[in-house]
Amino acid sequence: MIRADVVIIGAGPAGAEAAYNLSESGLRVVVLEKLSLDREKPCGGAIQTGELLEFGTPPPLIIEREVREARIFGPNGSFLSISTIHSEQSGITVKRSAYDSWLQSRASNAQFIEKAGIVSILRNKGAWNVVVDTPLGNTGVETPILIHAAGANASHLESRLDLTPLSNKGMGITCQFWLDAGQEKLDRAFKNSIEFHFLPHRVPEGYFWLFPKKDVLVAGVGTTIDIIRAKRISLKNELEAFLKENLERLGLSGLSVIRQDGGKMPMRLRRPLYGDGFLVVGDAAGVGSILHGGGIYQARKSAVLASEAIKGYFSGEVGTLSGYEERVHDYFNERERRWDLRLKPFLTDENLVKRILDRGRSDSTIREGLGILLSSTEGHRKSYELVEEASFGLIAEELDSIIREEKELIDKGLKELFKEDSELHRMANEVLLHGGKRLRAVLVLLAGQALGAELNDLLPVAMAYEVSHTASLVHDDIIDGGEWRRGAETLHRRYGIGHAITAGDALLIKGFEMMSSYEANAGVDKARVIKLIKVGCRSGLEASEGEVRDINFSPEEIESKSLEDYIELIRMKTGALLEAATEAGAILANASQENVKAMREFGKNLGIAFQIYDDAKDLLASSTVSLKSRFTDIKKGKLTAQLIHTMNSASSEDRKRLLHLLSLGTTESAHEILDLYRRYDALGYNQKLSREYLERALQTIDFIPSNPFLEKLKDIVRVLGYWTRFAVSQENQ
Repeated sequence: MIRADVVIIGAGPAGAEAAYNLSESGLRVVVLEKLSLDREKPCGGAIQTGELLEFGTPPPLIIEREVREARIFGPNGSFLSISTIHSEQSGITVKRSAYDSWLQSRASNAQFIEKAGIVSILRNKGAWNVVVDTPLGNTGVETPILIHAAGANASHLESRLDLTPLSNKGMGITCQFWLDAGQEKLDRAFKNSIEFHFLPHRVPEGYFWLFPKKDVLVAGVGTTIDIIRAKRISLKNELEAFLKENLERLGLSGLSVIRQDGGKMPMRLRRPLYGDGFLVVGDAAGVGSILHGGGIYQARKSAVLASEAIKGYFSGEVGTLSGYEERVHDYFNERERRWDLRLKPFLTDENLVKRILDRGRSDSTIREGLGILLSSTEGHRKSYELVEEASFGLIAEELDSIIREEKELIDKGLKELFKEDSELHRMANEVLLHGGKRLRAVLVLLAGQALGAELNDLLPVAMAYEVSHTASLVHDDIIDGGEWRRGAETLHRRYGIGHAITAGDALLIKGFEMMSSYEANAGVDKARVIKLIKVGCRSGLEASEGEVRDINFSPEEIESKSLEDYIELIRMKTGALLEAATEAGAILANASQENVKAMREFGKNLGIAFQIYDDAKDLLASSTVSLKSRFTDIKKGKLTAQLIHTMNSASSEDRKRLLHLLSLGTTESAHEILDLYRRYDALGYNQKLSREYLERALQTIDFIPSNPFLEKLKDIVRVLGYWTRFAVSQENQ
């Protein structure tokens, strides 16, 4: 009978790391491995830079290849190069047989027993009695503490520990080929890079990889078991097809497969992670990355946390074993999973992947964010925040591409409105022609043409809505004290309040003048013109009422405000204006009452969703994307969904802190408020709420027959929905 302080079942990275940490502290450690210690394992073998910086670099003989760059390919075949170098350390590729052997050799004070299958395992009087079958016969081991490091396929052991087996829900699964290539060919094709290929149309929620070793290329594909079952995908067939396409690109055609492997990868944190005298670490604990499925760093880190708990136990500390579970969940949730859950839907959308990679070539924010994910040199919160910030640029970029044709028509018409060489006309053109989404005007054109209206009939009211909207922005900037609008200094800062008010008035008057142009248009009868005027006046009055309520709101009132109050406010301020735009298009199409109502409801719900999104953009987007000063709304203490959510969710202390910060109205206090929003997932609440109204918008026009203009309306909803992709569903939390 061997007597030990700790018995570890499983000699992979988690088991070997625990053995090292515990044996170095003077504890007697026995590691039981059911197979050979030096066997090869189904793993890509890419070791992240962050792991090497934290745990140290293995000896040169263990390193197959340095990885200084990762190439990320999208569905269209283009790629983005991301550096994996941090603090002069790059990533590496290894063969797991060699890497695991090195990890085991570090734990030289521990006793490793290989080919040791468990015969029995019993807990009796505070001690575990484990009997294993080895090539030399049965061996018994007694220990007070046991570590389960036996990976994802240990149902026999888990039944003895009275653990519920890991669910296949959210379980990763991989298929991998080892290809005999030779060092010279791999040096030429890859040098010091690895490749990731995101092809959601072929393997949803997964990716393909090409990881060169010294003379062998490891190619693989992975996704989740849920996807495999739902889509009836054969990973082996997909990998073969992928290699047929890509080996030729790399000049590696005709390589022979020398090994095929694959397996399951748990990616949902387990509960419980401890029991009477035992802890669970590594893959068995479900600590693997939910984004890329990697688990070596996570396994080693969980082993470190387990080792600290066990050392505390032997030092007489109370509650260290039971506290291990929360430490694991807290560490991995805050370092990775909380943020990765938000990123995963955003990074597995085919169109979004393409746009992220395209934009990443010129946007260092995206490259930095992806670099953190690939290298794990720091927690993933920063990566999430960088990609989140970049998302506003992606949305603006794609919206522009969808409505470019309509926007150009509006811009061309607007240039003809103020042509005199006067200060008033120069001021009007300065704000009117300096960018802008033209969304309201575009909605008039698209809604009208979707229901059969003529373009020439729609243009006057579309431009009238645009100049009227621009007038409201000029006045809003005066009310809010805004410094920047559409990427330029606001009119009141540049020319003074009096001049800005007058320019805004001139824009409003020009809008009425545009409406009068229908007098010469025989295609639009007087009754429809009167309807248009009524709709425009109704929306303008509602927007004015909403503005007064917004002005009157004080942060001290926030505790008495509900979500319904906020929705009604933005329905008047923004929803009414977009509602009028789509309704006007339907009126000019002489549409049925049913279709007019549908377009009106579409515009209202789109407007509400858009304002919810815009409230988040005020917090997060740079002025080059939002085209106005960042934090304008939060410094003014404006009522928003995220403010209401945080007041309802925060502790009493944080509520008081939030009210104090709102009263300061500074950039520094705005950053602190944003931190409080993060703490209580207020932006996730914003995203879910925006999604709700986008879905309502789509439902209202679902019955209208498809046509190119209707599809553009739906595309606008789809692209605004990118923001909502960050929201974590209840099912995945």
